[in-house]
Amino acid sequence: MLLSILKAEASNEGGVHLPVDYRPGFMSIIKSAIQSEAGEQYELIFGRRTVKPYTFAVTFGDEIEIIEDKIFFKAGRV
Repeated sequence: MLLSILKAEASNEGGVHLPVDYRPGFMSIIKSAIQSEAGEQYELIFGRRTVKPYTFAVTFGDEIEIIEDKIFFKAGRV
């Protein structure tokens, strides 16, 4: 089971939103998945402080709006 620090929230501010700084939350999901499914590889990758030559991209589609420090989604999109 994955436990993530990132979650979409519905609020009175106009719908479902994520923080603009969502990247650490997505990285947490990726690390948790590797740790729970491949413990030895997790230790090889994350067991010591080294440069890790990887990248990832997240896309939310066209139906978003960024207001201040939040990414808002149209209702029903998340």
